[in-house]
Amino acid sequence: MNGLVKPALNKSVFLTGTLMTSYESYKEKRSGLIQYVEDQTQNGVYQTRTVEKEVEEEIVGADGNPAVGKKRVTVVEIVESNGQRLRNETGQLARFGVKAFNFSIEDLDYDPTVDKQITDQQGITMSVQTSIANAKKAIQDAVTAEAQGRANVAQTRAQAEIEKTKAVVEGERQRDVAQLAMKQAEYYKTERILRADADAEYRRRILAADNALEQRLDAYKYGVSAIADAIKNHNGSWVPNVMISGGDKQGNQQFSALQSLIDIALVNQAKALDLQLVRPTAQYTPAPVTAPARSEPPRTARK
Repeated sequence: MNGLVKPALNKSVFLTGTLMTSYESYKEKRSGLIQYVEDQTQNGVYQTRTVEKEVEEEIVGADGNPAVGKKRVTVVEIVESNGQRLRNETGQLARFGVKAFNFSIEDLDYDPTVDKQITDQQGITMSVQTSIANAKKAIQDAVTAEAQGRANVAQTRAQAEIEKTKAVVEGERQRDVAQLAMKQAEYYKTERILRADADAEYRRRILAADNALEQRLDAYKYGVSAIADAIKNHNGSWVPNVMISGGDKQGNQQFSALQSLIDIALVNQAKALDLQLVRPTAQYTPAPVTAPARSEPPRTARK
């Protein structure tokens, strides 16, 4: 144990520690640590070399979005040839036919400074990861908001199209109703004009048939009745209520004047209505008189 196993194991652990950082051995390359220790303890330690490499790391960009940064670091890497790892020596366990297997790490006792560094790195890593996660969440929220905005715009546009379609349909309905009303009005107008023309033609022919005698007689009767009512209802002195024959001369003169006014009014109204109240008498035209032929006695010759 002391002369074979422990020296080989310590050498393997020491060399493996140079292949990774304490933080990597604590977290990222923990499984690789076990594999390296087991392989070197059994078969011998690796040949290594120190090189500078450019490695990538996740960072948060200036715009707050996740980004990939690069940095140059000094690392120890295993020397390989034809895909095989080269070793500094042959493993002592293999030389004496001892098989090492089922390696497990129960605890890694780091220096307090290393423990603090691991803790700080864990905090930084968590902070970076949190920032990256927040940035990704913000990007996702922005994408979600943009998608939601497009959905809202599409929904609003669809609703506007629906309202537009409703307005167009309603406008077309009102237009059709208005056109129908216009046609009805045209039909009504045509009907009324035709009826008015027919009634006017009918009345014109009736008037032409009797020269509107009935209407003119009605107008004359109305005028006479109105004059009579006016005279009857007038209480003035120019028409005496009682008239005695042989009265004074002034009363007779007033009555005669009144009668003349009435006659004039009736005559004027009759003329205005083109009425001929007096039946015209046939005018006698005497036949031309011709002198009868005188019959002279036959003349006798005188001696």
